[in-house]
Amino acid sequence: MRKALVLAALALCCLSVTLAAQGTIYNPSNTPNTGGANSWPFRGISTTQGTRWRFQFIINASVLPNAPIKITDIAFAPTVTKVWSATQFQVRMGHTTYNSFVKAAVQPACFDNMLGPCPTICYNGPIKWACKANAWSPIRLRCPFGYDGRRNICVEIRYNGGPGSNGVTTRTASSINRAYMHNISAFGGVADPWNHPCWIDPIPGQAMGPKHCLSYARTCVLLASDTVKVGQTAGISIIQGPSGGFYQIAASLGQGPGFSVGNCHICLSVDPTFWASIFVGPPVFNNYAGTLTASGSGGGKFAVPNIPFLAGLCVYHAAILFGKGGICCTNTDGTKIVP
Repeated sequence: MRKALVLAALALCCLSVTLAAQGTIYNPSNTPNTGGANSWPFRGISTTQGTRWRFQFIINASVLPNAPIKITDIAFAPTVTKVWSATQFQVRMGHTTYNSFVKAAVQPACFDNMLGPCPTICYNGPIKWACKANAWSPIRLRCPFGYDGRRNICVEIRYNGGPGSNGVTTRTASSINRAYMHNISAFGGVADPWNHPCWIDPIPGQAMGPKHCLSYARTCVLLASDTVKVGQTAGISIIQGPSGGFYQIAASLGQGPGFSVGNCHICLSVDPTFWASIFVGPPVFNNYAGTLTASGSGGGKFAVPNIPFLAGLCVYHAAILFGKGGICCTNTDGTKIVP
């Protein structure tokens, strides 16, 4: 069955299907041309300072659907028209139970704690962002994020080699909590914000996170357990795939650069774990290939060997789903192995 599924995927590689139920979320409103604006995180104070940032904000579950979705892009509302660039740019997303950064500040490794154990890297590399004044300007994410329909989302933007004071300001909202670290020494900056564990901000009453627009799909969603203990099993769920179609799940220890299948992209590293999850299967990779139900659901089980030194690893999963109309790729979701 597994070989047949792989061959079928190759046969369909020139096809793709965009299933129904696309959507857009505006937080807090579809008003990219109104309200205050702030320099953080896309503009520094001087040409040489503020070129490196680590910045997070919270998307509250109240503005998101109460069902699983796949976030495919995020757009912000700049106040100027120009091309913003950085030599190293990353967008990461993860689920969080925090509503603000003030309460989370007492936790160790503040930034990483907010993102959860194995966040999804949605964009990674250099960027030239086409900004249009007072209009939604998409980042063009390369890898979607799978939202579970229940928790808040923490979004992280971090970069090196940004334009400093030649950057852009974006529209903000007081309802969106933010936190940041940068290399502006006069304001408590550090040499390496990219890896810095905690933040300068938050200051109570100064939320001022960026207004944003999310593009999403309700179809081809994959969700995995946040954590799994050594010697135990984690579930991988596929939601809203093509009815009665086939699925092939794959695992890896990294998230890229990945590969394209038709018009969609699988954001996994093609490493030994990847090949084992497809061609070896049990006892570690169980039901990684099979038939979707009439409602388009399916899934597998990742059984972690009882080997203590595996603790601390993140294992990422994604899937290719194919049916009569073509194929689609799921988002990537990660599970951390814990003692």
